Amino acid sequence: MVKRLVIETETCLKSGQCAFMQPTIFGLEADGSPRILVEKPDGDQIYAVDDAISMCPSQSISLRPLE
Repeated sequence: MVKRLVIETETCLKSGQCAFMQPTIFGLEADGSPRILVEKPDGDQIYAVDDAISMCPSQSISLRPLE
């Protein structure tokens, strides 16, 4: 099943952990907000996303089924 990467901007602390840990998946905007670089991760990218999900201090990152 294809899933899409989502960041809940309302709860995100803008710590930058996601971009620091997985710079091929996440970037940062000028204000420190995270930017998703790979919306539909696959293969080894899934492991990178799982790592970012577990490291997010606000638990604002998730993978959701593609609608």
